[in-house]
Amino acid sequence: MTRFAERGQSATTFTVATLVCAMATLAIGCKKETVGALGAPTQEKGAPIAVTLAGFTLERVELEGPDGPLIYGEPVLALSLTFANKGEANFLYKPTHDKAKTTNLEAPILFVDPGPKARPSNPIEAVLIEEGLLAGQQTQNVDLAPGKSVTDIYLFKAPEEGQRALVLTVPPSLHGGSGMMLIKMTYEPTALPEVVVHNIGEAVKVGSATLTVQSAKIEYVKLKEGAKDGFSKDPVLKITYEIKNDGAESITYDPNHQTAGKALAPALHEEGGGGRFMRARFGADRTVVDQTASAVSINAGKSLQDFALFERPPETIKELRLLLPGKIFGQPGLVRVKMPYKYDSPKNPVEP
Repeated sequence: MTRFAERGQSATTFTVATLVCAMATLAIGCKKETVGALGAPTQEKGAPIAVTLAGFTLERVELEGPDGPLIYGEPVLALSLTFANKGEANFLYKPTHDKAKTTNLEAPILFVDPGPKARPSNPIEAVLIEEGLLAGQQTQNVDLAPGKSVTDIYLFKAPEEGQRALVLTVPPSLHGGSGMMLIKMTYEPTALPEVVVHNIGEAVKVGSATLTVQSAKIEYVKLKEGAKDGFSKDPVLKITYEIKNDGAESITYDPNHQTAGKALAPALHEEGGGGRFMRARFGADRTVVDQTASAVSINAGKSLQDFALFERPPETIKELRLLLPGKIFGQPGLVRVKMPYKYDSPKNPVEP
């Protein structure tokens, strides 16, 4: 088993779902194999369960975790399997999505098809999302009565270039027979779901709220230290936005602007590039004038305006993308907003 984790584009806003790759060992045994094809029910003679590999898609893994969106940067191959009970007694279907390590005697495993006379030996790594499940994946055992069926989703790494002829092995434990089931398929890459990116000034509906990013300006920001007023030492990028509560209940807004570490907070990237820009934070004895400093309630029908501060991007950057987790204002998902950028050096307000 290979275990790896990758960080997302901004550790302060989200983390990538940790994936575990389970390398299958070929343990088919001596029982006769039942061979099927994509889209057709496959059933071992005398076994209760007919298995249909209904289809496949490439998917982006983006889940709602306890601390905000969890995003994996690479697409995964999602196989849709239907298990139909054709027998006369109940059958307990046991999904294997919670197994950190598995073989093809326990779970469906995808192989590169070696041809009619060779045995599968080149597996495509299975994917386990440790922080949750993709939509459509079964969360618990299902007691299948005769005549009933259940559909589940199994995930694998996207096949490499040239890996088109594939075969999925389904173990006896999942179809009630005594031999291995082999379902053959031809893989053709499918289009990935589009990542929705909004524009500055666009009103974006997010759950029971509406978010509008209004402006992005380079400026020195006002600070307060005790009774003293001042400005930031360096100019920063100030991104102003408004949150409107469209629901019937109040929502909580907690932006974590000045919280250190991997706090759930807005993040800023270079649009179409690799640039990542730090949040601008100040000492614990200083407050940013007019910025929301701690959690507040936004009542039903009311709006709140706030701003996020980032280090000033360099002159080479032409366009930016703000990532704002809906969870900081009590809503699901991740809002992406792109905005044009022009480098500026404003006059220091404390100069004589």
